[in-house]
This record gives sequence, structure tokens and C-alpha cells, in this order.
Amino acid sequence: MHIEKNICENLIGTILNIIGKIKDTVKARLDLKDLGIKEELQLIEDGDSCEMPNARYTLSKEKKKAFCDFLREVKFPDGFASNISRCVSADGTKVQGLKTHDCHILLQRILPAAMRGFLDNDIYEAIAELGKFFRELCSKTLNKDVLAKMKEEIPMILVKLEKIFPLAFFDVMMHLAVHLPDEALLRGPVQYGWMYPIERRLYTLKRYVRNRARPEGSIAEAYIADECLTFCSKYMEGVETRFNGEPRNICFCNEENYGVDVFGHGVHFTSAPELVYDENGFDRMVWYVLHNCSQVEQYVEMFRDELNREGVPKFKKYSSCVVNGVRFNTVDPDKNKKTQNSGVMVQGEHNGQVIDFFGILKEIIQLLYIGDERHLYNVKETEGGSFSSPAYQENECFEEDGTRHPISDKTCDTPLNRDDEQGARFEAAEISKLVMERNREVHEIDGEDEDDDTLLEYCSDDEGGAALEVDSDDE
Repeated sequence: MHIEKNICENLIGTILNIIGKIKDTVKARLDLKDLGIKEELQLIEDGDSCEMPNARYTLSKEKKKAFCDFLREVKFPDGFASNISRCVSADGTKVQGLKTHDCHILLQRILPAAMRGFLDNDIYEAIAELGKFFRELCSKTLNKDVLAKMKEEIPMILVKLEKIFPLAFFDVMMHLAVHLPDEALLRGPVQYGWMYPIERRLYTLKRYVRNRARPEGSIAEAYIADECLTFCSKYMEGVETRFNGEPRNICFCNEENYGVDVFGHGVHFTSAPELVYDENGFDRMVWYVLHNCSQVEQYVEMFRDELNREGVPKFKKYSSCVVNGVRFNTVDPDKNKKTQNSGVMVQGEHNGQVIDFFGILKEIIQLLYIGDERHLYNVKETEGGSFSSPAYQENECFEEDGTRHPISDKTCDTPLNRDDEQGARFEAAEISKLVMERNREVHEIDGEDEDDDTLLEYCSDDEGGAALEVDSDDE
């Protein structure tokens, strides 16, 4: 959880060149000169100033705005993620204030898709493979064989990143990713070991504090009061509590009350109805209902004349509903919301193969029968688009057909600088000052190693009667 957050913040800060978050600093470029690597990114002296060439792993100003506009417009299903657009700055060039779960969604879902076209293929593929690694690692169900392959792949992913990003990018958090597959083999799925429930509980306890001078007493007092109210609320009748309150996406199922299968399904409408009279459309909808219900075949011929004498039929249209605990909206209300709940998927046959068909809800229709209702959905098929609404964890760490695509072991040796924008310029005196400070720090560290007096030398009398050296602090 925290490893994922720190890695995501390093990526966002470096790619968007956010001051205070970027790892590609002047000191990092001086390290390249000391090590004699990545010459195209080293500082270029130009008289009384030095130019720091722009790197391919950073975005230009136009691409920053385009990426931030993408974050403003991206929509997820209800309850899948928070409103990430609130983290985009007013000028549209920075992303700040990300929560841990925001980084979880960014690294696994958004960055692998959003960076395509903004960054070169070698950089994009390395970031996408890193996101795939964490997405498989955070699956609800893990496979030991897949974890063994992931353990072999994560060093290759880090090698690709090391050939691209600066040395300061690779702190201890990047190294800890190597040990995550071993940890998963010992612990099991990640939901049994990550810190989300603990952090939420600590947040609740932190809100209990009313007297900052006595935080422990405030937490203890509020905890006892909460336990008393929780115990009493279990015996209250006629009062809505968190134990008997209805869920946010409430639904119901009436399979036992209906003898016909087309009426027994849980649909709870959450919008106002619109009563519509339509002779032509109703005939097609009734045909669809009767054609998909085997129990009514024997009654169709019996009551055909009576169905024809019913007159002008009527039905209701809705814009939102809840089915099996999942909220659905039609496409028109979704245009004015930060979430997207109009996408649907159904499996069907095409050329003898079972494939997934994707579409968007245009209308939610309720047919009015005598004593019963039947619900239909008018879906517009999408061309070339896809929609998926899983939870923040994948069900499996491999594809539905049991296959898993391994990562590529190819690396690119393309120069890392770009010439579309002029790099930042610094005064030569400032660069010389930084070099002197770095040399001074190196000499101080070397001196501390030589004059280390924290070690104690123990000698017995038989070994020459050497005196026991005692640290000055222990005296």
C-alpha cells in the first residue's frame, strides 16, 4: 500500500516535473557526470551558465495540460474510485493532494492507459508493466505459479526503469518491490496484509480527539461512548441505526413471489418515472419478453385474442436503477456526473465464438402488466470501445482463459534527451557551489568512518594486558 503510493508519487512528480516532487534535479545530473553515464543528460556549460537538457521521461507543457485534462474527464463506476479531478491544479499542469487509494488507481489503471501517446514506447511499456505487476499482486486470488513468474519479472522491470529514470528515482521503496512476491507467497492475498483497514481505524480514532493536551483520554472516553451506543442500538426498534439501515445501493429480489422467471429479478428504481404511450414500440418489447419466457408459450395461443383487445398499451421509463447492489444510469444523466454507470457488458456468440459485447444504456423501461411488471433495457452498442467495472481488486491474477502474457525483455538504447523545448538554465557559480557542497559532504562522511569511536575494543589480561577503551559517552 505505502510502497505503491510512494512509487506512484515518484512517477507523477518526475513525469510532470513538479517542483519538490521531481527526482530529476541538478544534483542528479551531477551524479551522472561523476559516474560517466547518460552523457546526453549531463549539464552543458555555456559561458557563465549551464543548461540542463530536457529528458524524454518528462512531458512538455502542452502534454502536461493534455494529461491533466484527461484526468479531469476520466470517469469510473460509482464507488470504484474518488474524484481524482480534484487533485489537478488550477493551471492544469500539476497533480497534488493524492490519497493512498488515488495512487492505487492511478498506478494500476490510469497511467498504463493515459501515458500512451504522451511518452515514447519504451518508457510507456516500462510504466505499463509496473502497473500490471501491482495489479496482479493486488488480486483477490493469487496463483503460486504466477507469483513465481512475477518474482522473475520485477527485476527486469526495474532494470528497464533504471535505464530511463535518474539515479535519485530509485530509493528504498523501489527496491522493496522486489520482495513483494515473496511476501505474498508467505502471507497470501494482499487484502489480508495491507494497511487500508488499519488506516481507516486510525483516522476514526484521530477524530475522537477533542482535547489536544490529553489525546489518550479523549480517545478512551469517545471509544467507551461509542461502544455503549453500539450496544444499545442493537436493541432499539423503529429507530434507524447502522445495523438495520438500508445500504446505499439497495435492491430486492422477488423470485419466490413470481412463478414466471422473467419477473423474478431485483430492480430498484431510483429516479422519477415518465409515463409513455407507444403502440409500435410496445409490440416489440412484449414480443421480446414472451419470446424469452418458456412458461408462457402454452398461454400465448390461448389468450392471443384477449391480448389484441387490450387497446393502447403503456409503459414507464426511468433514468436510473439498482440491480443486484450495482447502480446503473442512462447515458444522459451520466454526462453531468463525475462517475460513469451507463456502461454494460453481455456475452454473446459471434461467428461461433463467445465474445463480450459492450454498450451504453439509453433507456430503462418498465412494462406494466396486470399485477406484475417487467423491466427492459434499451442499449446502444459501442463500436471499438470497452468498459469494465471491477472492484479495486482483480478477481484473478491471470486472464479468464488461464493465460498470462509475460513481459518483454527487450530494452531500448535511444538517447534520453529531447529537443522540442529549451532546458532549464542555471548560473555557473550556483553549479560550482553545489559541487563544492557535495565534495564537502563526501569528505565529512569519509572522516566519520575513519574517526569512528563507537566501537569498543575488548582485550583480556592474557592477551597483553591492554586497557579497555571506553566510549566517552559511557563514562
